[in-house]
Amino acid sequence: MPEESTGPVSENFKEAPNVYLASFATKFAEFPKLQTQFVAEYKKPGFKALQAKALADGFKPMTALTKEAYFGTTNTLKSNDGRTATFDMMVHSYEKPGSKDQAAVATVKVRAGDKSETYQFLLVAPGGNFEKAQEYMIGPNNTVIEAHSWWTRFRRCVTSKCGTVCLGATVSCSGTWAAYLLCLVAVCGSCVLRCVACASCNCRWWCRWAVGCCEG
Repeated sequence: MPEESTGPVSENFKEAPNVYLASFATKFAEFPKLQTQFVAEYKKPGFKALQAKALADGFKPMTALTKEAYFGTTNTLKSNDGRTATFDMMVHSYEKPGSKDQAAVATVKVRAGDKSETYQFLLVAPGGNFEKAQEYMIGPNNTVIEAHSWWTRFRRCVTSKCGTVCLGATVSCSGTWAAYLLCLVAVCGSCVLRCVACASCNCRWWCRWAVGCCEG
């Protein structure tokens, strides 16, 4: 797994002609650190509700410190006028004994200036088919409700901005959720990580200067 990558930002992700980004840098989180962070997250009511939903549906969390179990990145974008935006993503894969179904509990966090936003969700790929993935989010009173948001934005971004090779990878990559996302990064490069950032920003005015607007 690469530790860090840097490079200029693609024209596809510019919000407007007068927006210029000086750099895009990615760091991949170490598996023990991700495991420790998830242990802390699972103590929170919302995250606990997402895990309970996965367990009730017959999934079990993967515990090995491997690329199949965990995926995590921190993406930092800097503009030539001194602005910085950071997009974090953490994914913990779940498996279902005797089934090809795949699930994962995930969290994304966006930070730019004095603004920040965190979104926690559950992804389920029936039969291991990521094109038919279902997304669940935390609703009122820590209930779990179906959503059509982050994954929809992410897939739309990848299929429209990352080229035909990446489009094929959305179908050919397989395995657990963590392995699937890592495969997309390996095939598509930093464009996938920019789509992680774009989907996480969700067109908010205070972060879209960095990644544009990906609508769900």
